[in-house]
Parts: sequence; C-alpha cells; structure tokens
Amino acid sequence: YLATQILDILALAFEAAPTDMPEGPSLAQAAVRRRALAYIDRRISDAALDPAMVAAAIGVSTRYLHRVFESSETSVSTHIRAKRLQRSREDLSDEQRSISEIAIRNGFANQSSFATSFKKEFGVSPRSVRAARTEDRDRS
Repeated sequence: YLATQILDILALAFEAAPTDMPEGPSLAQAAVRRRALAYIDRRISDAALDPAMVAAAIGVSTRYLHRVFESSETSVSTHIRAKRLQRSREDLSDEQRSISEIAIRNGFANQSSFATSFKKEFGVSPRSVRAARTEDRDRS
C-alpha cells in the first residue's frame, strides 16, 4: 500500500505544474482521489459499483474515501451517478441500442430508475433526448 501511495504521488508530481501541486496530507488525498476516479471510470457499467467497492479496490477505508471527496464539490456516490448519466446521455445517439440497454450498460438497475434519474439531472426524459437527436439528424 505504501509503495502504491508513493507511486501515485510521484505520478501527480510529474503530471502537474508546480503551482498546481497540493502540499502535505492533501497530496496523498489527491493521489487517492485520482485512483478512485480512474477505478470508477473503468467500472462505471457495474451496477454494484458503490463507495465501498471503490475503497476496497484502491486499498483505503470507505470513511477515508468519503473524506477525500469532501473537499470536492461532489460525493463519491454523486460522482458515480453523474458519470453514469453523462455516459448514458452520450449513448442515446446510438439508435441501435434500446433505452433499456443503455440503462443497464451504464449501471442502472432498470429503465425506470434510469429515466427518473435522467429527468431529474437533465430536465428531460431520455426518450425526449433521443427524439430530438433523431429530428436533428433527419433535418441534416
């Protein structure tokens, strides 16, 4: 675990400008956050993905993971949900997939929960987004 933290901190140091580097404990937290975000990106389609799974996968406690995300504007769960919704929105342009398939592919338990979350986030239903994209394509 310590070796992983050291490698993460070194990676951050090489990728960031000197003025962008956090100091002290926040440097370690930045490395943990980066690993968590990468893991979430890789596993976003897994319906079981939750903060406990992320924490276990990157070798930290769930409590510490939540603490790391406290300084950002979103919680771990909110980030997972937002990522799923954004990817789903992009997938709606693929008319070969049904809305149910898109929902399942992006980690939602069913189309109903997906549609409810989608409308709450974007103010329109997934069907409306798909219909608007189809109309735009047909006009072109």
